[in-house]
Amino acid sequence: GGRENDSGETSSNGAAARGAYRVERRLRVVTAQARVAKKVSTLHDSCRADVVAGLLAHKVIAASREEGAAEARLLLRDWLAILTANYNE
Repeated sequence: GGRENDSGETSSNGAAARGAYRVERRLRVVTAQARVAKKVSTLHDSCRADVVAGLLAHKVIAASREEGAAEARLLLRDWLAILTANYNE
């Protein structure tokens, strides 16, 4: 009875198994249920500003790569105007 290493090979003294490592990348996915807000003001109050800013930053970066910096700037201005208008309703 020898020991089995990560590659499935058996060695009697474990020497071959010492240097045999396998690197795995894993992605953990979590599903969470959230209640639906009944009023827009409740939704705005529950939003985290840092998360919204991060999402907008990612959208602007993606737009700048696809359409250029000038178009990304216009999109950001529009998104912020819409966000502000909806917040003030």
